[in-house]
Amino acid sequence: GDALADLNTAIRVNPNLVKAYRNRAGVRIAMAEPEEAIKDRSTAIELNGDVSRDYVLRGDLHYSLQRYSLAVRDYQKAVEIEQHYLDPVKRYVGLLTTCPDPSYHDPELAIELAHSAARRSSWQSADALILLAAAHAAAGDFDEALRWQEQAIAIAPEEARQELRKSANEFEQAKKDAQASQPAEDAPKVNTQQPSPTPPAASPANSKEPSEKQTTRSKTPMGT
Repeated sequence: GDALADLNTAIRVNPNLVKAYRNRAGVRIAMAEPEEAIKDRSTAIELNGDVSRDYVLRGDLHYSLQRYSLAVRDYQKAVEIEQHYLDPVKRYVGLLTTCPDPSYHDPELAIELAHSAARRSSWQSADALILLAAAHAAAGDFDEALRWQEQAIAIAPEEARQELRKSANEFEQAKKDAQASQPAEDAPKVNTQQPSPTPPAASPANSKEPSEKQTTRSKTPMGT
C-alpha cells in the first residue's frame, strides 16, 4: 500500500532512520508478513539497541511463530534494559507460565520476576500485583495467589474490581479442585515455603525480601 511505499522511500533516502524500520515492521504485521516484520525490527535494534519495546515486539513475533527460545531471549533483554517497564515482565511471565511448550514453564522464575516488579512499584501497582497473583496460581500456590489478588483489588480502580474478583473466584475454585483431587488417604498439603511478604501499607521497607535471582537466565530446554 501507500504506507509501505512511503516507508520504503524513506529508508532508501536514509537507511539509518530507525523510526521508519519500526513503522514498516508495523505495516508488515498488518500485512501478515511476520518474517519481514522481524527483519525490520531487527534492523531497528541494530541501529539502536537500547529500546526495550523493540525487543518486546520482536519477541512477540517469535512467540507467534513458536520460536520460543528466541522469544525468551528478547523478553529477557527487554527486562534487562528497562526493569521499571512492566510490559516485558508481563510477556516473560506469560511465556514462563502459559507457553504451549511446557518445557519452557518455570513458575519459580515467574514468581521472582513478578515479585521484583511489584516490589519496585512499592506494592502500589495493581497490574504488578495481579501478575504476581497469576504467577503463584501457575505454581499451584492458590493461597498466595488469592492473597496478592486481594491486595490488587484493594488498590485497583473501582471499575476494574469486579473483573479482578472474578479471577479471585477462579483461584478459589482451582484451590478447591486441587484439594478435591488429592487421594483420600493423603493429608492436605501444607505450604512449607515462606510466604512472600505482605505489602505493608506505609513502610514497604519493613518487609523481609527473598533474595532475587538473575532474571536474565533462560530455562534451557532448547527444544515461551
